[in-house]
Amino acid sequence: MREAIAWSRATDRSSRRSGRRRSPSETRPSSLFSEGQAELATYDQSWESPWPRIEDLLVNEVAIPAQRRFLADAASWPDYLSGVAKYKEALADDEVKKLCREVLTARKGQAHGYAAHLIRFCPGLQELPTTLTEILEAIHNALSSPPPPPPGDGDQPEADGEGTEDP
Repeated sequence: MREAIAWSRATDRSSRRSGRRRSPSETRPSSLFSEGQAELATYDQSWESPWPRIEDLLVNEVAIPAQRRFLADAASWPDYLSGVAKYKEALADDEVKKLCREVLTARKGQAHGYAAHLIRFCPGLQELPTTLTEILEAIHNALSSPPPPPPGDGDQPEADGEGTEDP
């Protein structure tokens, strides 16, 4: 197997065609595309996002205070979206999530890096998305573990007597 780690989206063809978004409770690894399953089998480990889009993951898992800091700062950026409401401190948490999703979605696929900027406003692990921290910790642990010794490469002397000293 290749030494690689994959991350897959929580969606399938039927939900994509119908436009229906799956909730995290409906998401199972079996929802992956069948042709994608063969590809995933070539990886050491893979994860499926509990959310259908990265913006949903970020909005639902990044702490609200970090989203508030991001939106307050982003509103002053020269490339902030025209026609999109700007952040106000009085917004309720649900309104913050809605505005954050709108801003992230509008800048998706462009060279603006808004999702990365949102992560930048998470000063500690407790504000980062749980899904991403769990994946990154698993990758870190996998890469930090020493590889097992190859078979037959022990400290035992060879059977023909070489490697042993006569007293």
